[in-house]
Amino acid sequence: LTISGIRAKGIKQHNNSCFNLQESAMDAEFEDERKKKRKEAADSEKKEEVDMAAHFLLQKERRTRLCS
Repeated sequence: LTISGIRAKGIKQHNNSCFNLQESAMDAEFEDERKKKRKEAADSEKKEEVDMAAHFLLQKERRTRLCS
């Protein structure tokens, strides 16, 4: 191997290493975003369930008052 070939090989290895680090960081960021979205969806679903329960309780209370 020539000096320029060794240098090119070193640069290629360095670039691959940097690319792998960037890819790992992007994967971690994507995973964090996915977890955040899942939590938001779960929180939204829980809020919707609470809203529905409150609605039905209010309806039941109104019917009870009307019948008394």
